[in-house]
Amino acid sequence: MPTSASLFHPALQAACSMLLAVLLLAPPAWAANEDTRVEILPSSHPAFPALDRVRVERIVRTTLLEHSTTPYLLARIRVQFAPDGIPLHLVVYLAHANISQADTARITLAPGYVVSAVDTAYQQRESDLEPGTFTVQDADMLFETPVDFIATAAAGVRRGCELGAAAGYACDVLLGSAAGVQDIRNYLLAPRLKALGNIGHGNPNGIQLADGMLTNSWFATLPAGTLAGKLLYFNSCQVHNAPLEPAIMGAGARTYIGGNLNLPIGGSEEVFKCFWNAALNDRSGMGAALGACEEAQGLTGFHGLSGDAGRFTDNRIGDDDGYHAGDTADHAYTSPRVQRVLAYFAGQLGQHGGAGLDTGGSDRPVGLTHVLALPPLAQVTAATVTLRLRGTNSLVKNDVIFYNDSVSATEAEREPCAPTAQCDGLQPFLPYIALRDLLGAEPRAGVDYLVHLNLAKVPLRLRDSTGGPGGSQAPAPDVYRNLLGVLASGHLDLIIGDDSMVDYSELAVSYTLPSHATGDLDGDGRIDRNDLDIILSGLDTDATAGGDPRDLDLDGRITVLDARRLVLLCSKTQCAR
Repeated sequence: MPTSASLFHPALQAACSMLLAVLLLAPPAWAANEDTRVEILPSSHPAFPALDRVRVERIVRTTLLEHSTTPYLLARIRVQFAPDGIPLHLVVYLAHANISQADTARITLAPGYVVSAVDTAYQQRESDLEPGTFTVQDADMLFETPVDFIATAAAGVRRGCELGAAAGYACDVLLGSAAGVQDIRNYLLAPRLKALGNIGHGNPNGIQLADGMLTNSWFATLPAGTLAGKLLYFNSCQVHNAPLEPAIMGAGARTYIGGNLNLPIGGSEEVFKCFWNAALNDRSGMGAALGACEEAQGLTGFHGLSGDAGRFTDNRIGDDDGYHAGDTADHAYTSPRVQRVLAYFAGQLGQHGGAGLDTGGSDRPVGLTHVLALPPLAQVTAATVTLRLRGTNSLVKNDVIFYNDSVSATEAEREPCAPTAQCDGLQPFLPYIALRDLLGAEPRAGVDYLVHLNLAKVPLRLRDSTGGPGGSQAPAPDVYRNLLGVLASGHLDLIIGDDSMVDYSELAVSYTLPSHATGDLDGDGRIDRNDLDIILSGLDTDATAGGDPRDLDLDGRITVLDARRLVLLCSKTQCAR
């Protein structure tokens, strides 16, 4: 047995003093969450007013927060009632304090507010949410955060909307309780919406909003194409993973950006703001913008991007992968009219149903629809479609492209072929674009082609020039036409038929806004050779109806006289770039 003297050996005494200091300085295990914000979400249930809110909060604190080693910033509680009005479940939405990760737990109660079970890995069900009503929203962009008390989150979404407005888009901001599940669903389902930016908490199953989770299960219920043309950026932890990422892309999102890893609060918001500035105002490619913004914050690889990585105002369908079939990108969005045309061909003798991208075969068309993401007042001054395709048999020599104005003879009985009534009853769709007119020669089977279609000056066939099935197209088009006005509809339909396989299609657009200087045809703040090239690429065609910024002499035509006028407006000598 040690003597009293040995207990006070200098070395032992020093060790005890150090241990005591550590114990005094160390907070209890639950100290990290003693200041966690706890909110009880409102409910329309008739028993809600009688809820013992104090006991509910105490249950959540003692059951989930006090002894957790995870620091939480916020706990929001949804109370579920039994048929007799007794509280049955507490669905608790937990937001981490230092990273943008979300957890969901469910506490089951016995009568008298007695905890009977706890599920810390609970997955929200649709029935856990307060019933909502769909309301169509009318905005091009939405930036929102349910955690507006985090200064960097509120500043990030406000900055995103400022950048969107500066680029000419109608933009809304939702903060705090306004950013609920039904609110965000309303925007996502609105036809006008082009982009949605969220800053908050999430996990691979969904993002946490003010009153619940927007889950992968909900996205999975959306029909294919519901999110066509939309960019979704969720600044939350691990949301760019399964099952959320494939559910969003399966609903047809144009581009989806989210956290691959745990995103730090603060630095990730800087990436968010930087991205929107680069994508909207610098008009950088979205993939390049995200990479550069991550690198600037030391967060390279923390985010992931699915879908179209090009410029926000351009649009790519498919991926440049050498005709590798089966990728998500190979499922091209098609407008209702394209679907009807494909169905028409599928019913014709010797024809087959429409094919997806990267798919071989013969006697079957490939249909796709480019959805534009331009500001409401944008005036398109140039647009080019680049198609990579390969002929699947010798009859590719007479393959054609139908577009928005290619009208069937049946449709022409109700409405003349636009813009003039030149329908031929023997040819189902007119006018059309012959591949040979874009390539300068008949296409051949097995050869890869990059086909460039300048919408400012398109070679058109106004009637069938093949002489019948299997024939060759006549050597020259009937007319060259400006088709930029087609883009005013917000989409470009293309049907390539019917012996070509398509790898990808990319639509590149230049535009100006009424606020830009006369002659600044690409909206970059300068009048230079790029603007001159825009005019030269559309020479000797009619100006776009309703006012064409290229038509500087206002004579209704795009001519050399317009080019001469633009040279006088150039910012530098000889219109240098």
